[in-house]
Amino acid sequence: MRRVLITGAGSGIGLATARLLAAKGYRVYGGVRKEEDVERLRALGVEPLLLDVTREEDLFGAREALGG
Repeated sequence: MRRVLITGAGSGIGLATARLLAAKGYRVYGGVRKEEDVERLRALGVEPLLLDVTREEDLFGAREALGG
């Protein structure tokens, strides 16, 4: 199964892209900054990651979640 990480998956183009790719069978990881976006992504079949791309420790956490 193909994996994809989408930053900004909490709204707008990021959310629409996450929804589309999940529906096509991709394993989608959605990066969001707000806790309240987590359940919405799960309901779409997207694996949510609390991720702020300006924080180095969040980037390392995302890399681990994706398997390396």
